Amino acid sequence: MVSQTMLPLPEMVEKIIVHESYDDNTNNYDIALLKLTHYVDYSNSIQPVCLPAYDKTVSPGTECWTSGFGTTEEGADRGSTSLMEVTVDIIDSSVCNRNTVYNGQVSQNMLCAGDMKGGKDSCQVSGGGHLDPSENQTVATSTQLLT
Repeated sequence: MVSQTMLPLPEMVEKIIVHESYDDNTNNYDIALLKLTHYVDYSNSIQPVCLPAYDKTVSPGTECWTSGFGTTEEGADRGSTSLMEVTVDIIDSSVCNRNTVYNGQVSQNMLCAGDMKGGKDSCQVSGGGHLDPSENQTVATSTQLLT
C-alpha cells in the first residue's frame, strides 16, 4: 500500500510543459508533462504511466481505473492518506452533457467516467487524476496526467 505518510523523497521537476491550448476556465486540454531533473528508479510503488495509442477510442461502458489521494466521501475536507483506486465506466458524452449533469461542459477532448447513480467517481478518489482504460492493469494508461 502507498501512503502519504511513507512517501519517498520527492523528485525534482526541471520543467512543466502545459498543453498549449489548455483553458483554465473550462479545463479543456487539461494535460501536462513533467520533465524531472534525473531518472527515476522504478519499484513496487513507483511505476511509469503509459499513454494509450493516439488513435485509441474508449467506448462508453468501458471499465477504467482511476487512483489518487482524493477525498473518499462527498464534502470531506481532507483527502485520504492512502492511495485509493476505484473502477469507473466511461459514460457517453451526450449523457454527461445533459443539462441535468454537466450541462455541455464536457468537450470532445474529455472523457466522462463514473456512475450515474453516484458513489463512484474520479473526483472524490483522485481530484481529477489519471484515468486508465487499459485492458492490462499492470501498467497504468493515462488519458489525463495532471490536474
